[in-house]
Amino acid sequence: MTVLLVAAATATLGACGTAEKSGKAIEQGGVPTAPTVQGDTQPFSPVRPISVSQDGRTVSVGATGGGCLTPRLSAREATAALTLTIEVVTRQDPGQVCTANVELVPLKVTLTRSLGGRTIIDGATGRPVTAPVVRKSAPR
Repeated sequence: MTVLLVAAATATLGACGTAEKSGKAIEQGGVPTAPTVQGDTQPFSPVRPISVSQDGRTVSVGATGGGCLTPRLSAREATAALTLTIEVVTRQDPGQVCTANVELVPLKVTLTRSLGGRTIIDGATGRPVTAPVVRKSAPR
């Protein structure tokens, strides 16, 4: 059992510790000399609302980040739909241990025109977003 756990941990740590530059790992004596940077996407949470500003041009969401994870929000606009993608970059410097702290990071993007009645598509899944869309009303 112990051997199996050590083998699994070694494989996992080995995969995390390889840095790439121009498609080649940069290592000296098995130790990475450059940061490991990986990109991925994060699907939208069905329970976390998407907020739209009063003018319909600013869209805000919360994404999971913290530790070595840095999320950002991008938008691709079309006539009938708006595709929102939460991109997550994992950056781990040589010798750095990523903490397990996870936090909700507020993200926003400004559109070229109002959201209007366009459908919001999740860029990670290609499906319509099922999260509630909250439109901010004018102050009273």
